[in-house]
Order: sequence, then C-alpha cells, then structure tokens
Amino acid sequence: MHTFLIIVPEGGMLFESAGVADILMQANRLRPNDAPLYRIEVATTQAHRVVHGSSGLNLLADHRLSDLDPEQERDTVIVTGKGATEEEGAFVAGWLRRAAPNARRIASVCGGALLLAEAGLLEGRRATTHWRLLDTLQSRYPKVKVETGRSTFRTGPSGPPAASAPVSISLWRWWKTITVLFRRVKWRKIW
Repeated sequence: MHTFLIIVPEGGMLFESAGVADILMQANRLRPNDAPLYRIEVATTQAHRVVHGSSGLNLLADHRLSDLDPEQERDTVIVTGKGATEEEGAFVAGWLRRAAPNARRIASVCGGALLLAEAGLLEGRRATTHWRLLDTLQSRYPKVKVETGRSTFRTGPSGPPAASAPVSISLWRWWKTITVLFRRVKWRKIW
C-alpha cells in the first residue's frame, strides 16, 4: 500500500487537500474486494489538529506535523498551500528539507511549490505554481526554472543521491492521473 502524507498549512483553500484525498479514496473504492491502493494521512502545521481554511471551514487532521519524524521513510509527501505566515512556511520548509532524503516523492499543489523552493528542493529544476504566484516563485527563488503555461512537472533526481524528486502537481493533473487508474481498475473488473 502506498502512503500519502498531505501537509495542510493554516488558512489555505481546503479543496486542495480534500480534493487530493477524495481522488485517492475513490481509487480505493474501485477495489472493494482488494486491499486499498492508498493510505492517506493529513498533518496540520498548527499546535492543534484543526486546520482553519480560508473559506471558514475547518478540517481535522490526523497528525500535527511537529509530532511526525521527518526522517521516517514515506512514499509520497504532498504540501498544499504556502502557509499563512512566514514562520509557518519556514517550519514546513525545514521539515520538508529533512524529509526529502527519506521520501520517494515530494509534491506540491498550487502555492505549496513556494515551500518546496524554500526547502531548496526545486533548485535547478523546472517548476510551476498557481498563476498568481509565478512572479513570487521566480523573484524569491531565482535558481528555480519557473515555467508558465504548464500545470505539472515531474523532475528526476539531480545532485546528491539522497535528493528526492519533487513534483509540482495541479489538481487537474491528479484527476487526470487517477482517471486513467480508474479506467484500468474498472477494465480489469469487467474482463
């Protein structure tokens, strides 16, 4: 089973994290007689487990990020959003920097790319983010090859062998990827 840790900073748009979780859970539901494909864990950056979204809605996380060991091996770590404050962003970036050597994949949704860049995980790599944050990503992190007009990038490892392969992922791309998976699983069930 592939484990996803979704890091949800305070004050963001909760659909970013909820959307990824919902899509992955739908893939699990297509396999009712089989073991689930994915396990999803959500971590908040706050001292409590409640994440307050920008819409006024709240999300109850499974963990506080401060309680999780960044050096534990993980399949995929996804950060959604850039954080409400610079302190929060710095905390998440530091955690990601320590987690990168032990994660098979580190990914971002929208503004999460800023935290990957802050962690140094996008230096020398192509990346993108929400269109409103493209200039910010480029000006703050000139070593990142910021691309416009693209919604996703998968970058291979470069640099030290312990470096992970960060990916900037839009929800559209997640949906497209999981839709392909749905078709494969459903096709196998039919035949």
